Amino acid sequence: MNEVKDKIVEGLNKARERGEVTTAKVKSIVQEAVSETVSSAKEGTANINEITKKAISAGIQELEKSGEATKENIASVVEGAVNGIKRIGQEKIESIQKELRELRLKIEGKEKELANNVREAINAAKETAGTFSKEIEFEIENIVTDIKLKSAEILGLTRETVKQAVTKAIEAGKNIEEIVANITKDAIQKALVEARFGAEKVKEVSTTVLSAAIEAAEETGSHIRKVSKGAVNGVRDGITEAVKKSKEALLEAKEKGAEFVKGDIAQRRRDLEAVEDAFLDAVDNVARRSSEAVSETLNEWKAKASVTASELRKEVTEAAGIAKEHLKELGKDVFDKSAELVSKAAHIIAKESKELSERALKVARGALEGAWKGAKGALKEDKDDK
Repeated sequence: MNEVKDKIVEGLNKARERGEVTTAKVKSIVQEAVSETVSSAKEGTANINEITKKAISAGIQELEKSGEATKENIASVVEGAVNGIKRIGQEKIESIQKELRELRLKIEGKEKELANNVREAINAAKETAGTFSKEIEFEIENIVTDIKLKSAEILGLTRETVKQAVTKAIEAGKNIEEIVANITKDAIQKALVEARFGAEKVKEVSTTVLSAAIEAAEETGSHIRKVSKGAVNGVRDGITEAVKKSKEALLEAKEKGAEFVKGDIAQRRRDLEAVEDAFLDAVDNVARRSSEAVSETLNEWKAKASVTASELRKEVTEAAGIAKEHLKELGKDVFDKSAELVSKAAHIIAKESKELSERALKVARGALEGAWKGAKGALKEDKDDK
């Protein structure tokens, strides 16, 4: 712990020799000393509490020796110590964020590569069809079309596929609401099977499918309410089916003692609990940027959905419950520790918020009093001048 003290004493002595003991310099010296001390310790071994205490004590004691322990310099010591700790954390977060950005770019590249490979394989299958009899060629072409439908999300065809299918349903003019519901349900199911299931993906795909169906209705200028209602029902039902599949996978893993690790199950549980909100956010997004008729229909649907028990909510609750049970079996203390941390964090936040609000009020009152005194002084000076 003397490392941080030595750095601060040395830094302040050098600054004093050069006549540079300013508040900014004091803060910088303490911040650098703390950052370097924490950085030099092995990962996870730095005693933040002790380093901070030692830094503040060393800084103030050294300033007291030279009669420089002013209120401003003391504040600089404390801020420097805290900023030194903060900077280490921020640098680590920035490093991880950089890695994430690079990973996202890598994923995007791999997704494009996957789409190209799938498209190439589909084209090869179509070319092969021509080498057979007309009957087999016809069968292969149908199979290829089905494969393209199943791979629509990978190929980036979900929006256009849904839009064209809904347009055709409108033109046919029969059972529009039910057919649109089936189109959107099927599109959602396929998209969520192709992608890694998660709340963000649910929101993204729901927005794509809903807006594509509604665009088709708005462009044709007919059956807008029927299409809107059918589309939102279909999207909800498609998500429900995807949640059921996720629930089945969790049950199977639980029974086999299997392959998910704790982090995967914990993330799956968080995603499941957020699915309904993600879907409703997508409904809101589409409602906001659509015509009045669409907005009214979707908002009415949402208001009704919020007061009725839905199968989606039931499936989400059951699936999240299975994930919770599985996590308990894998590590019984995970939730207890988590709950304890949440409770502690809530207590600390409540306490610190109270302290900060009182301090903010005090500062605001001080500023007001300062302004009032300043105004009174100015008035007095004005009177004296007269």
